Amino acid sequence: MVQSDRPIHVLHVDDEPDFATLAADFLERENDSFVVETATTAGAGLDVLATEDIDCVVSDYDMPEQNGIEFLNAVREDYPSLPFILFTGKGSESIASDAISAGVTDYLQKQAGTGQYKLLANRIKNVVSQYRAEQQATKTERRLQELSEASNDVLWMFSSDWDELLYINSAYEDIWGRSTETLAAQPRDFLHGVHPDDREQVTAAMNQLSNGNPADLEYRVNEDENYQRWIWVQAEPITDSAGTVTRIAGFARDITERKKRERTLRQERMFIDQALNALDDAFYVINPDGTMRRWNETALERTGYTDAEISEMQAIEFFPEDERERVGEAIEEALTTGSATVEANVLTKHGEYIPHEFTGARLTDPEGNLTGLVGIARDISERKAQQERFQAFIENSTDIIVVLDEDGTYLYQSPSVEHVLGYEPEALLGENAFEYIHPEDRQEVMETFSEAVSNPEMTPTVECRFRHKDGSWRWIEAVGNNQLDNPAVEGFVINSRDITERKKHEQEL
Repeated sequence: MVQSDRPIHVLHVDDEPDFATLAADFLERENDSFVVETATTAGAGLDVLATEDIDCVVSDYDMPEQNGIEFLNAVREDYPSLPFILFTGKGSESIASDAISAGVTDYLQKQAGTGQYKLLANRIKNVVSQYRAEQQATKTERRLQELSEASNDVLWMFSSDWDELLYINSAYEDIWGRSTETLAAQPRDFLHGVHPDDREQVTAAMNQLSNGNPADLEYRVNEDENYQRWIWVQAEPITDSAGTVTRIAGFARDITERKKRERTLRQERMFIDQALNALDDAFYVINPDGTMRRWNETALERTGYTDAEISEMQAIEFFPEDERERVGEAIEEALTTGSATVEANVLTKHGEYIPHEFTGARLTDPEGNLTGLVGIARDISERKAQQERFQAFIENSTDIIVVLDEDGTYLYQSPSVEHVLGYEPEALLGENAFEYIHPEDRQEVMETFSEAVSNPEMTPTVECRFRHKDGSWRWIEAVGNNQLDNPAVEGFVINSRDITERKKHEQEL
């Protein structure tokens, strides 16, 4: 339909000025959207067309200089689709045939009375309506064509049986490496550009679409590039009112770069997984809600649980009931301060207790929001066994066993110190050992200790006088052993025995 608020500009050409004016008046009365321009010769009509935006030409046939058919031919040279109605009082089959051959839009013979103008007005309205619709359709089609050609995606449409190519844009040639002309002549030629290993998948998708079902798939194309180009295809069947598939339309998008990134990410993930699985320690990542997000194979072996079981567990479930509060506090410390270390038993699926040292650190996103906790769990069973053996040894030894830090400060004293030197085991903790050595022996002992701290392979032995709790001096023989780097000890161990009686005997001799 012609829009009522949009005027229709009509050019009426007739060599009789009075008739042209009369016709213009009647037409404008018949339709208030009409604006009629008049001309009395074909040449004058061409001048109006050159300067005005005319929607329809109405022309007489019998005119001097150029008749209506000649005028029509002249109009068609510059305005091939402009509506042209031959409105003539001289009618014949010959004139009508010539007019049709010249591309006239409509043919109407003049009649007596004013009723002819109503008929003419309807003809003008109809041909202009059709003309404008065709113009709009052409404009829309042109825009769609421009958009299609500007797209990097391949846009296509086939008949339902894939035997006719209805549309494809030029992006096909870049992505497939094949010509659109060949595809138009052989609509299934695109299959020759599909990787041989993927053709069965593509053929199945074609049958699926022909049967009325949409398709979504990825495959490789372009033989010239050794099928290194990946595409993503989405397609839909188009049906008529009866539900019969009439056409199939879709698009193909080049996703080669995405596939390369995915392959790189897979390789990186594989590398990370291999590295994590090579660890002797259990690796884990905990979500903010306490559920397990990631773990390595060592965690599976250590706990006895499967991947599926761990995925449904809270991290706290891996610990005995009586240790969960302490572990929870360590987790809260890591989330608050950034990191934390705690020793706790892992309760395995089979009820076994395995001592571990857990070191965790907070995880955040680029905005600083908490995303979880990452950590390492180290089996310290051997360390614990060493500590227990060491503890049993020193508690049952008749010699004095002490542990000093690298500055000579007491970290531990065995119970035997009480009956040898009179001090309770905890009395000297935090004190400097050199302060209790006789001034005449102190310098030599300090130098030997300093050398042994720097050289872990050295096992020095010294004899010196040590102050008893009662103020007397007792001779002791001390053998040192550097265990500062041993996680089970973390100190310098000295085994001392009282040799006072031996020294007295030597002096007597």
